[in-house]
Amino acid sequence: MNPGAAVALSAKADTAEKPADRMELLTSVNGAERRVKLEPQASGSGYEFEVGTSRDLADVREVEPGVYSILIGARSYEVKIEEAEGRYIVAVNGDRFEVVVQDPRRPRRQAGVSDTEGPQEVASPMPGRVVKVEVRAGETVAAGQGLVVVEAMKMQNEIKSPKAGSVTAVYVEEGGSVAAGEPMVVIE
Repeated sequence: MNPGAAVALSAKADTAEKPADRMELLTSVNGAERRVKLEPQASGSGYEFEVGTSRDLADVREVEPGVYSILIGARSYEVKIEEAEGRYIVAVNGDRFEVVVQDPRRPRRQAGVSDTEGPQEVASPMPGRVVKVEVRAGETVAAGQGLVVVEAMKMQNEIKSPKAGSVTAVYVEEGGSVAAGEPMVVIE
């Protein structure tokens, strides 16, 4: 896995505003599994990372939503990340990868259990401020449609619908704050 992609995905998948501890994620890049370790540095945008036997420092900056500028040593990476149905499409300096990220602290879904069955509560993946609520109760949404924009660490993250359906509840308001794991919207 390209180190720029590993660092950007790990930083994006991080669930805390700025974790104090090292985190470890399991990734699958075009079907090849890798373990990624990431430890934030005091600088605010710096990370020490380890992918396989490679270990280095990286400076990560989100230059626009979904686009990161990453410096690793003297090498610069432009990383574009698109979320698509539980996986990421990552372009690193023009090369594209399909990536699935699993946080080993969270249980995996059981085989045969669909994420799209029944009501789906959409929770905030990180603590932050609600910048925009893009839906209202009673509206119909498509899978992947934006629901809420949450700002954390000066980055705006659009939280998308995990399935097509109807919005049955909206628990957040623009300008309010949310905690990691706090329910924001229910899709049925």
